Amino acid sequence: MCSGECFESLGCQMKGMKMYTATIKPGCLISIKTTCHGGVQYNRVDMGTEHEGNGREISEWQTTRVIEDKTEHERSVQVRAKCSNMLRLACISTPFGSICPEEKIDEFMVIYENARKLAEEFNESAQNIRITINMMRGRIASDDQEAVRSMISEMRELAQAMDTAISSGDVKAIREAAGMALRMGAMLDESVGDRISEAVKAARKAAREIVKRVEKKGEKLEEVVNEQNTQPIDQMRVAFLDLEMSLETSDEPAMPAVDLQRVAGLEL
Repeated sequence: MCSGECFESLGCQMKGMKMYTATIKPGCLISIKTTCHGGVQYNRVDMGTEHEGNGREISEWQTTRVIEDKTEHERSVQVRAKCSNMLRLACISTPFGSICPEEKIDEFMVIYENARKLAEEFNESAQNIRITINMMRGRIASDDQEAVRSMISEMRELAQAMDTAISSGDVKAIREAAGMALRMGAMLDESVGDRISEAVKAARKAAREIVKRVEKKGEKLEEVVNEQNTQPIDQMRVAFLDLEMSLETSDEPAMPAVDLQRVAGLEL
């Protein structure tokens, strides 16, 4: 299924059969909740209910929103958004939630306290609205094989998503899948990350060609797609498929924890 070069790049171990696995570096799964309380009221009026002969029931309401202080409300929205962005950018965004590497937890906590301070400063000056920021952390261990399995499965699906989006000419979907693959690739070792980077480059090049030649010049999508080199994407998909299958049967000890440091230099 996967070439010898592919196995080598994934750090596979061959002992009569494919036996290989991987780990992720310890960190925390971060859940953040920011909320604005007060300053806005919603008044609902029941406009009546109709019963139709076929058993259907149709109800109608009229809702009115009342903002006590428009200026304060707009300011609360801006402060809440700023706090949320500060915390989001301090983590790695994945389909499973925001993850913060263990070595960056202290840095994240400083940012978290700064965000809470911004909210408190707003609350001290506000008359009608209060902003709250709360957080929960769940630890991810380096030997958490379920987390590794989920990540590998997601990477395989992202490769498939890039391939499918290219075939259908969906530029937005191509870029979304490529961006997510690049972010999650930062959580894996460099040899795997390089393979993901090549797949992302191929996908983004295909997206640019579709925009340039199909959307702007009116060329046929099928002809443009057939000219694109999607081999790096196929190699990424097959590699993670093999790794995913191997995890189901491998009794080998986990590989050393992979390096998350590269995330700081990614161009997303």
